[in-house]
Amino acid sequence: MSSNFSSQLGGASNTIPPPTEKPIAHLATVLLIVRLQYALATIAVSYPITPSIGMNFQFSQSRRITEFFQTSKELIIKGTAAYGDKPFELMTESSNVLVLPPSFIRKLRSDPNLAFEEPAIDNGMRLVSSYKVGQWLSLAAIHTTIDWLTQTMVDLAEYPKLFQPLRGEFSRVLGAEGFKMMALYKPKLMDSVIKESQRRKPVLLSIWRRLAKKDVIFFNGVVLRKGQKIIATNIHMSDVNYYENTAKYDGYRFLTMRDAYPGPFFAVNEIKITPAHLLLRYDWKFPEGFKPQTMPHIMVLLPDLLATLLIRRRKEELYLDSLERRSVSLPIFIC
Repeated sequence: MSSNFSSQLGGASNTIPPPTEKPIAHLATVLLIVRLQYALATIAVSYPITPSIGMNFQFSQSRRITEFFQTSKELIIKGTAAYGDKPFELMTESSNVLVLPPSFIRKLRSDPNLAFEEPAIDNGMRLVSSYKVGQWLSLAAIHTTIDWLTQTMVDLAEYPKLFQPLRGEFSRVLGAEGFKMMALYKPKLMDSVIKESQRRKPVLLSIWRRLAKKDVIFFNGVVLRKGQKIIATNIHMSDVNYYENTAKYDGYRFLTMRDAYPGPFFAVNEIKITPAHLLLRYDWKFPEGFKPQTMPHIMVLLPDLLATLLIRRRKEELYLDSLERRSVSLPIFIC
């Protein structure tokens, strides 16, 4: 039996050499087939992709993953600027996700065909088989609370003119009513400062994440296929179409615009009591010449990990330990 592959065409014998005899020719054929499949897959994409893959075929996704790790925020800004109010696909470190403009969210946030739990859990958490959704949500709640407190302290150190009006607000409200639940709703400037810190540096570039459990047709005719991951980004919070002077930190922005918190009762204890203790009992600032920088990492926006605060005790305008504490649980502070 010959080692060559043979066929009979019109009585003549035609042989195809095996891969061992002409490896370059066979390798070229395989590459052409793979490239054709790649091109067909690209054509089948329903939405534009960021970053644009064009004709830059790659066997490995390592370059794309590295690019997303380093420039995730820039890629999202670029895609949003290019496609405006239209959905586009974003090539992330783990998979492609469909990025929706903010105008979609109000009508889709309660859609029963869009699953919350699976996309809410970070892929890394799946390495721990016993990790439950409730445990992740508890961790997320602690993480976000720490993040807003850290970023608010960083922003106040950068804009120290806000210290005095905030202390005056807490002294006035708490001095008159103590630590009663309803009193904690009244420091509106503190609400605005926290919200402005979250606007400038949210915890994540994407908070709203869903997974399509079945094909979904959007209200405007856009089709979402089963299994598609979708997100909505926070980039609009730095968009001049939504806010004026977005690059400027304005602690009074939400005080003059509208209520800063649509549901403050969920976390009012921590949100108000913690900064009350810190503001009235301590001074803090950056070392001379230090300028904090936000550090993007994948879909997370980290506070400046190199930031150092110089902190000292001060004589408070109001002795907090003497205030009436009713209808609210206070955290324990060791000072």
